[in-house]
Amino acid sequence: MNIEQLLKKLNEIVAQMENQDVTIEKSLELFDEGVTLAKQCFDSLEEYKGKLTVIKEKLDQIGK
Repeated sequence: MNIEQLLKKLNEIVAQMENQDVTIEKSLELFDEGVTLAKQCFDSLEEYKGKLTVIKEKLDQIGK
């Protein structure tokens, strides 16, 4: 999944958890899934950060 899909799924999980009819067990399952998705988002952002760093370094070399 790309980051946009991950964020969409996280929003869906939040909406489900806000439903007062959700059982505690289901809430725990959703929370666990949300933590996993959040980790994937963080990993994706770190990857993007690395790519941006490389691009910035290339730009810095152009300016020298």
